[in-house]
Amino acid sequence: MEIHAKSDKVTLEFIESLIQQLADNYYYLPYPDQTIFNIAFYCKFIGKIDDAIKYYHQALHDNQDENQAYYIYHNLGYCYKEKKMYPEAINHFKHALKLKPDCFTCQDELNQLAFLSLE
Repeated sequence: MEIHAKSDKVTLEFIESLIQQLADNYYYLPYPDQTIFNIAFYCKFIGKIDDAIKYYHQALHDNQDENQAYYIYHNLGYCYKEKKMYPEAINHFKHALKLKPDCFTCQDELNQLAFLSLE
């Protein structure tokens, strides 16, 4: 078990060291819009929320696909919610809801955020 934990830690440290290089050069890779989205998603997954926000905004800037824009706005909403930046979270969930009006999770998040904003 200890060997796996140590190798997992080393692997994560290695990946984290490459994230900035990948993000700086993502447009040279195949499917650059998806690459920067995946970098943002990974940053959120490992708890680097500020980096995730930065890369999601970069993905949004480069995005040409409405479906992917929905996911970017949706994930930005979660990032801002996690940082307790409720007005920004509400704004991004509203954008996601405009792109996908039947998104029940967006509506649920907006309801929760409306309550949290009152506290």
